[in-house]
Amino acid sequence: MKKVSICFAASIAISAISPAVARAESRAVISIATGPLDQAIISLSRQSGASIGMAGKLPPIQVRGFKSRISLEKAMQRILRGTGWKAVRVGPATWRIEADQARPPKPKATPKATVANLAGAQQATPVEIVVTAAKRSMPLETTPIASTVLDGNFIDRLSPTPNTQDVSAFIDGMTLSNTGPGQNRAFIRGVGDSPFNGQTQSTVSTVLNDARINFNAPEPELQLIDVDRVEILKGPQGPLYGTGALGGVYRIVTTAPALDHVKAFGTVGVETLWHGGIGGSANAVFNVPILADQLGARMVVYTSQEPGWIDTDRTNGKNSNSSTVRGARVALRYQPDEIWTVDFLGLAQALNVADSKYTTELQGYRRFGVAPEPFDNDFLHGQLTIRGKINSLDFLSTTGVVRQNVESIFDASSAAAFFGLSGKLLFKDKRQYQIFNQEVRLSGAIGRLHFLSGLSYLQAGTQIDGVIFSDPQSASTIGALHQAMREIAVFGELTLPLSANWNVDAGLRLFATHIDNERVENSVGPKVQDTRKGASPSLAISFQPNVHDYYYARFASALRPKGLNAFAPVDAADFGSDELQSLEIGGRWKFPSANISTKLELYASQWAHIQSDYLLPNGLVATRNSGSAFIYGAETSLLWKPLGNWSLEAGADWQHARLEKPNVTLGYNGDQQLAVVPDYKTHVALSHDFQIGGWRSMIYTKAQVTGPSRLSLSPGLDRGTGRLVSIGTGIIARYQQLQIRLICDNLLNSNKPGATFGNPFSIQNSNQKTPMRPRRISLSVSLPF
Repeated sequence: MKKVSICFAASIAISAISPAVARAESRAVISIATGPLDQAIISLSRQSGASIGMAGKLPPIQVRGFKSRISLEKAMQRILRGTGWKAVRVGPATWRIEADQARPPKPKATPKATVANLAGAQQATPVEIVVTAAKRSMPLETTPIASTVLDGNFIDRLSPTPNTQDVSAFIDGMTLSNTGPGQNRAFIRGVGDSPFNGQTQSTVSTVLNDARINFNAPEPELQLIDVDRVEILKGPQGPLYGTGALGGVYRIVTTAPALDHVKAFGTVGVETLWHGGIGGSANAVFNVPILADQLGARMVVYTSQEPGWIDTDRTNGKNSNSSTVRGARVALRYQPDEIWTVDFLGLAQALNVADSKYTTELQGYRRFGVAPEPFDNDFLHGQLTIRGKINSLDFLSTTGVVRQNVESIFDASSAAAFFGLSGKLLFKDKRQYQIFNQEVRLSGAIGRLHFLSGLSYLQAGTQIDGVIFSDPQSASTIGALHQAMREIAVFGELTLPLSANWNVDAGLRLFATHIDNERVENSVGPKVQDTRKGASPSLAISFQPNVHDYYYARFASALRPKGLNAFAPVDAADFGSDELQSLEIGGRWKFPSANISTKLELYASQWAHIQSDYLLPNGLVATRNSGSAFIYGAETSLLWKPLGNWSLEAGADWQHARLEKPNVTLGYNGDQQLAVVPDYKTHVALSHDFQIGGWRSMIYTKAQVTGPSRLSLSPGLDRGTGRLVSIGTGIIARYQQLQIRLICDNLLNSNKPGATFGNPFSIQNSNQKTPMRPRRISLSVSLPF
């Protein structure tokens, strides 16, 4: 079910500064090719950023093309002229297509696929959403992949400074390791290997626009400021995204520059914790046309400070774990004609955390006898994307470069004896990650056959240096690793209609990987080289008996290449590749008379030779193949709009993720649950929009429940968490161009612990907890310049 159209749909009435609204109300050069009505609507929604949909299907009517500087409303009227259909505006950038009673559609018309696009605001009525994370524009409701889409307006409501943690809290099938800002690992659908940041490649591929931005680094925790939407593809995505994507894909789509108007707006906010300090945030967005209708720039700057809530026994140790984020993003768009577009994006973000967030008490927020444990995650990224048409085919080329520096410090005093030392001891883990990614793809249709083909090259480098010291002048290196990975792949996907109701989608990725690993110890060390060629296939079959029902079954796979440990003993230095194969079946249903939409997805995965991080006796993190696991589960969601100004949305994911054939003795007392991933996760949200005087407002409440989970597959860490409950509420009000948001998170002020990982050097011999963040109240104000 569509997260975008269901999540507090009333927010269309209060999106004071939505870029999609500005695009919808401006006059821009719109170019529509002569052809089917549905393709014309898709093209218009892409160019304007508006959401356009309908409850049924559009007939296969041919419309005349045009190119003109025109408003969205006039363009809509021009496309629909003489078709028997009309467009009704239901929100600032949201339109519904319905039959024109004066000119009803022809009764003998053969239905075709409904079209819509999500590029801006929430929908007031359920409409189909185009998913582009599948590397083709595909309607969400008829895509044979489990997907979730959150639009920018909804993301803005998750937090004063929304990020990956806020998105994950709302997505039932997605979990973070809860280690801390910029230190988390993401997991989707039970594919959890470890909360530790070892050498393994992430099981979730993070993509910014069209470029991959992670390999084996922790989640960079990018601030989702001025974001058009977020898309999550669940299940292995090896055919499209290559090595790694065992659990799925997390894609962030930023707002593109507008070429026809100047826009500037900003937001300032303040927040306080019930047990903690006071923080604040500010961000600003500038959109400037440089060359009318051809060249434009968009710039985003932001800064925020999250207050801490962990108290220590050090001087000035109250609320020690505060964090700051500073960042900027610059986008340039060059559009020389209606066919070709060139986009450049540059991004820099610095995340600094003053201290870790675990406690040494069963209750409360206090930690004693531990030195400060700061953490930094600095992220730089640039990408260049060229898209256009070659004859009737869609062409895209994207080039991305990433440099990420991660540095953490831990108090290692409790493990000093393992290193032949005594007294106060600190461990610094310094890492540099680099990625170069080039991808070219071509898509289109040949008759009834729709296809996607592409060529991809990925180069990822990792340098890890671990030093231990009592003072910085006497540091001693205890491990270093240099890794270089290269992958070249050709991939493709075909969609073949078998009949009016049946489709088959087949995908295949042929890849070759080469890895150079060198572990440096006293200028020498073991080296591991590995070259592997293989294939990642996918196959889906779908059935749509009518406009309201859709069913599909899909098989897919993904693989992670082998690697080398930085800190493990030489005889356990390397670990092998692992692979996941998955089967899912799903159904989506709409009941227009009751204003209900729902879906159900069942999935099962076989995960062989799991790469899993574990703790050595001295507290250092190493990686091994822990065995094979079987994962199965079910995910469902429901949207009900009982009245026009009320919306109820709920969802749940239940999963059984267990290690079935361990390679090592784990020492578990009970079943061998995979690391971090909970047994279930569910949420419910209720919203109501209303108007008082000139104020258009929306009030909402939401609740999330996360089931029990275990910390790690590592021996001696058979530690679990119980059920976690989080309730939040908020109100958003708009008066003309002024928007005010008041949000309260963790309304019950629960301090129950999530994942219990804190300090790797002392966790095996101490009780460490990471309590939920205390009740947070935030107030923010948005206003155009």
